[in-house]
Parts: sequence; C-alpha cells; structure tokens
Amino acid sequence: KPAIKVFNPPFSLLHHHLTSLSPDAMQCFINEKPAIKVFDDMVSIIQDKENNVLVEWSANSTNDMLADAVLTVILQVDTSPPTGSVPVKIEDADLLEVEKKDEKFPSLV
Repeated sequence: KPAIKVFNPPFSLLHHHLTSLSPDAMQCFINEKPAIKVFDDMVSIIQDKENNVLVEWSANSTNDMLADAVLTVILQVDTSPPTGSVPVKIEDADLLEVEKKDEKFPSLV
C-alpha cells in the first residue's frame, strides 16, 4: 500500500485533477477518512492524515497500470505550484467595478 507522506494541496484539488484521468472519480469515506475512488472503484486514494495519502488497489497488471497513472497525478498535483486560476463566473457588475478601479484596462463587457 504505497503512501505519499507529504501531500500539501487540498484533497479537493486532487479530486479535480483525478476527474480528468477518470471521469467517474467519486469522493467518499473509507473507514471514516476522506477518500476518492477511481476507475470503477479499482483504485482508492485515502487521506490517511492531513498531509498523507494512501493509495490502495488489488494487484494485477491492469490495476497496477491504473494505480501508476493515479500516482503520477498525485505527484504532479503535489509538486506543481498553484496557478491561481480557477474557473469563476464573472458578473457584469464585477466587470464594471474593475473598470472603475483601473481605467487603463479596456472594457470586458
């Protein structure tokens, strides 16, 4: 049962990235701990402690390959700096407020 000992990003961010890998990624609880199941429950990622995730799967050649992909995503999320870009719905009133604060930027409306 491989464990990533120091995992600092929010667990919800990991879920977001895993949905790109496995659209059926589902947040749940395993033994009362936050978890994510991917690939039709073949691989489970459990937040063991605040900065520790545990990856579990039944060993066979297919599941090993899927677990490797999951581990790759976990390591990428853990080592990538946050970009600060999150999809947000911007209301017209927000755009007008930005225009008032800084007239240098052209209108986005």
